[in-house]
Amino acid sequence: MALYIKIYLRIALLFLVVASFGGCKKADKTSEYTIGFSQCVGSDLWRRTMLEEMKMELSLHPGAKFIYTDANGDSKKQVAQVKNMVDEGIDLLIISPNEAQPLNSIVEQTYNKGIPVVVIDRKTSSGLYTAYVGADNY
Repeated sequence: MALYIKIYLRIALLFLVVASFGGCKKADKTSEYTIGFSQCVGSDLWRRTMLEEMKMELSLHPGAKFIYTDANGDSKKQVAQVKNMVDEGIDLLIISPNEAQPLNSIVEQTYNKGIPVVVIDRKTSSGLYTAYVGADNY
């Protein structure tokens, strides 16, 4: 099971990095890309592993700035954290919503501002996001 999770996370991370740098290229080579990652709860082993692997991959891209927030299971806190990241000027939002409905509005607002949004693990109730990375529990 751990091997499956590791493979899944590496594929997801690779997809996120390629998608973020391909769609957000700026004219100046010294420009920085700011990636915001909003986690609902960061205490699970696989969530901590995902965070560490993102940091490891981003360390290979000196033009990337990484903002990480953990809402600790509080949807209102997660909404406020995402608003703050958007106000700081992120170029990409990666989010694992704590709950679908309470995060709809902020995810839609972010997407409608032209900021790519990658939803991980749990979807929102809306289809307004750039990509979804998660399991198909059919």
